[in-house]
Amino acid sequence: MIYAGEKYIYIGFIKKAHGEKGKLILVPKRRIDLDSVPRIFIKNDEGKIEELRIKRAKKYKEFFILSLSKIRDLNDAMKFISQDVYVKESDLTRKIKIEIGITPEFIQEVQKLPSGLDQIGFITKPRGLQGQVASLIDPDKFHKLKEGSEIYLMTQDGKYYKTQIRSFKKLKNGTKLYVSLKLMNINDVDSAERLRKALLFA
Repeated sequence: MIYAGEKYIYIGFIKKAHGEKGKLILVPKRRIDLDSVPRIFIKNDEGKIEELRIKRAKKYKEFFILSLSKIRDLNDAMKFISQDVYVKESDLTRKIKIEIGITPEFIQEVQKLPSGLDQIGFITKPRGLQGQVASLIDPDKFHKLKEGSEIYLMTQDGKYYKTQIRSFKKLKNGTKLYVSLKLMNINDVDSAERLRKALLFA
């Protein structure tokens, strides 16, 4: 769901209030660990999104018992019964995004390379903590690097993958160009390490 320019992910609904202090019972519809989520958002009766900070989220059987900011007693809690519950996508760690299925664990594997592609270079090693990779690119093929365009890779084990170029930066000129690449869904060193020595096709 998009609300006020932000993306929200539906995670479940409030089943009932619990106790005089206004705790809420959340029925989750996605597998999610709320220990790493700072806040939830609930649609009120006016259709507006209301932010509630999570003070405590206790897992009980298939439910969560939530202690939330702004809810001091049973009367405060009653207005949220049967309401849908969301989290803001920007609040979620990559691990949680993978767990709930909104981010793939790795780039998409394909059976073969499409016809008409040229090998433009290869990845040498990871570069930085955010999944960037250092690569050597043929100067005559550098023009094929475009932000948002698809790029194909063949890893050392002979598997083929495809992803998109998020950004790139020329580092050094020579007979080969040294280029830093940021690829879609490669967001950490471990993922980048899997691409070491991979051939690049575009």
